[in-house]
Amino acid sequence: MLDSNSKIIGCAVFNDFPQGLTGMIDFQHENFWEYWIFNAFEFDEDVFVSPYNSLWLTYFFIAKEENNF
Repeated sequence: MLDSNSKIIGCAVFNDFPQGLTGMIDFQHENFWEYWIFNAFEFDEDVFVSPYNSLWLTYFFIAKEENNF
């Protein structure tokens, strides 16, 4: 995100799997969240959630406002 002077004031990084599952030794856990989310929440039958239509917020920052606009 840029302010009116093209100064960076924020950023967001997204991924197709939750950050907490990164770094597993066998690297097969990136899609385990699909199984988990359907067991944890009650979705309607017509809801399809997958890495192809979902994003997970991995990191963000917002700079401290220095000027009053």
